[in-house]
Amino acid sequence: MLVRLVQAVQQAPTALPLPEWERTLISAAVGAFFAIIGNIAMEFVKPYLMKRTIAHQLWVEFEDTQYKTLSAASGVAYKGTRHLSRS
Repeated sequence: MLVRLVQAVQQAPTALPLPEWERTLISAAVGAFFAIIGNIAMEFVKPYLMKRTIAHQLWVEFEDTQYKTLSAASGVAYKGTRHLSRS
C-alpha cells in the first residue's frame, strides 16, 4: 500500500524536459500575469472597502452621539468616546 502511494506521488517525466532558464522565464511570466490581474481586481474592490470603512465610521459617530444624548437626558455622565476598533 505504501509503495503504491509513493509511486503515485512521483511525477512522470515530461516528454520535453525544459532547461532551467525556460522554467524560470515561464514562472516569472505567470507570476507577473497574476500580479497584474490582482492589481486590476483591487481597483474594483477598493471602492467597496472604502464605502464599508466610511459607513462604519459614520455608524460609530452616530452611536457616540446617541450615547451622549441619552446620558445627558438621564443625568448620567458619559465618559469619553468609543474607539473605531471596538465595533
